Amino acid sequence: MRRLRSLLLFSLLLLILLPTTVQSAPQQTSVLAYVWKDAVTLADQQGNPLETTGPSFTFGQGARLFWSANGETLYIARDDALYAAGAGGGAAVQLPGYYSRTLALPQDGEHLYYLETVSPQERENDPDHVSFPLREVVVTLMEGGTGRLAGYFGRYAANTSKADLTFAAMLYARDGGLLGPGRPNLWPTFGSNVLATCCFPDPGISLFDVGTGDTIDYDDTFIPGAAAVNNTRTYLAGPTTEGTLRIIDLITGGSRDYTIEIAGGLGTIERVAWSPDDTMLYFVSRYSPSNPINLNTQ
Repeated sequence: MRRLRSLLLFSLLLLILLPTTVQSAPQQTSVLAYVWKDAVTLADQQGNPLETTGPSFTFGQGARLFWSANGETLYIARDDALYAAGAGGGAAVQLPGYYSRTLALPQDGEHLYYLETVSPQERENDPDHVSFPLREVVVTLMEGGTGRLAGYFGRYAANTSKADLTFAAMLYARDGGLLGPGRPNLWPTFGSNVLATCCFPDPGISLFDVGTGDTIDYDDTFIPGAAAVNNTRTYLAGPTTEGTLRIIDLITGGSRDYTIEIAGGLGTIERVAWSPDDTMLYFVSRYSPSNPINLNTQ
């Protein structure tokens, strides 16, 4: 297992005070959700477990947890199924259909966008990369069918969706490192556009218009694997290949960079998180290891 030469946790006070994995509290409740003892658990603001809602996890199985915009519903997306649980408790219910772990709810809470990662499409005149269908489904009509095909998104390196891992690497991947940042992400903006990881394993995000199916390259230096959206879903923050932390305004499309001077450099920022009041950023930085984990893609 690769050794950490240093692990840095640093908080950045934002100059703007605007409006598995532990998730931030939903906007209208005081509940946290995380995986504890191999099952999804609801907890209070201090992190004390309140109730186990499920589902449970087996060795090496991961998931993505996210709240609806009104904070009333918790969604748990595993590779094999999508579950929903209420903020007030109760067992998580499996929703019909298959949606993958790459999915997101826009601000209206009425639709769900997801990449159909089981259906890679070869890109014309580009045998080394694939795209995935991006689909839209009405939340109230999630009855098992596939959503509306909005278009094909991304230029992902082929054969990067599976990996043969050693025991130590499997633990690291399951706990949110390694493969987690490599999985595509979706971030709905205010309107018909969706920002998304476009180019794994290369950095970069693109802007996809759900209405027209058009895609434009938005930022080729943004490293999306470590990025996080704030609790009000108005800002997306993440590192860049230029050595800065970049905050993207999901309303206006503008951005602002922060350069942090730390002796020895920042290393590789692996994870970014927002404070509950959206005024602070936290990040974990990892320096290059002398003995990296071997990862054999299939």
